[in-house]
Amino acid sequence: RSGPQKVLSMDLLRQFKRAGFLCSNDAIQCYDRIIHCVAMLAMLRMGADKNAMTSLFGQLQQADHYVMTGYGLSEFSCGGKKRTEQGLLPMQGVMQGNGMGPIIWLAISVVLIQIMSSMGFGALFLAAITATQLQLMGFAFVDDTDLLNTAPDVNTPATACLHLFQAAIDCWEGCLQVTGGGIHPGKDKYFWCLIDHKWNPQTCKWEYMSATDAPAEVTIRQPNGEERTPLERIEPHESRKTLGIQIAMDGNQEGEKDYLKQQAQDFADKLRTAPGLTKND
Repeated sequence: RSGPQKVLSMDLLRQFKRAGFLCSNDAIQCYDRIIHCVAMLAMLRMGADKNAMTSLFGQLQQADHYVMTGYGLSEFSCGGKKRTEQGLLPMQGVMQGNGMGPIIWLAISVVLIQIMSSMGFGALFLAAITATQLQLMGFAFVDDTDLLNTAPDVNTPATACLHLFQAAIDCWEGCLQVTGGGIHPGKDKYFWCLIDHKWNPQTCKWEYMSATDAPAEVTIRQPNGEERTPLERIEPHESRKTLGIQIAMDGNQEGEKDYLKQQAQDFADKLRTAPGLTKND
């Protein structure tokens, strides 16, 4: 998982007093909405065999899908040749449980990340010893993604490059739409955080800017592509469960401690109330 890398990125922004943004988002039905021609092109560019692609996606498009329950197999089905006989497009997606699913989405997501990089979006870090530049688009685990953007230098405030962060979110959402997916802004996994710093002369310490210090709004297109919805903004000290860790952008671990404590308590409750277990068990 990407928890340690994300914490390290936030540590670097804090140490350099550099502005940045993070947006957590989750794609809609990443496997079930993959467009086959997009998947085939993405896999062919990585060296996949054309005949194998024809066999794999031809099978998916011609398959009849039934519903199996405790009462048996349904009499009706969907997909298969009936769709083509009715003049409908073949069913898309790679189906949940398909062993090729993760590899197919990997081939597609590599292209999406390269598009984001070629557009200049992402975070840029400089190694202290070797002066090596590292460009980082964000963190991704299947269709769960955290987009990371930074200001071009330490003297640029976050509010001055907010439009670039908005463009990065729009680009990512547009790329997902091309693959057949999208982003649903109403889910709990969607939020963003503005990361910037100010000097407090009274305490003689650096502090994170709040929404009052740096008012800003980020929006995302609705699945219909017409209306826009504001994304929830969290403060740097607020903890949210993202990829790999319950993280707060200011580095505090209170949320992670509470989360792990609750996990331990839940496990203990289940173990204590489990029937038939002895102390030795």
